[in-house]
Amino acid sequence: MTREMMKERALELLTKLGVHRVCTYWFGCRNEVLLWEDGHLGYIGGNLAMERLRLKIKEIEEQFGCLIYGVTHEYFEFGECYSLLFVSQYSEDWSVEYATDGKVHRVYAYCWNVDREECSEIGSVYLESRNGGVVRVG
Repeated sequence: MTREMMKERALELLTKLGVHRVCTYWFGCRNEVLLWEDGHLGYIGGNLAMERLRLKIKEIEEQFGCLIYGVTHEYFEFGECYSLLFVSQYSEDWSVEYATDGKVHRVYAYCWNVDREECSEIGSVYLESRNGGVVRVG
């Protein structure tokens, strides 16, 4: 699968997730990975924490051959986490990497536990559309 095909799929998923069109513009035209905290769009800017996030995004894309299109940031009882939403390089995964019941969306993600790296893993996360962005709810 080409990166351009994966990007088209990511744009399709962003639309299905109901994010604001500014978000799809930033990803589609500016190649900016989107960051949401509590449903509000953030910027993966130049501070040290965000540099670690940019490096992690690059590492995961290279390791798994995927395309990360969005990130949610949460704090759980088990640590600070970033959910790196991604499109698989394998088109046969595309039919199962997204599902919705109309309100809650399930997508593929690499869940990076910043505090306990050994607990990081690939799986599905559940998102709700909120404030033109998304919030992880499960």
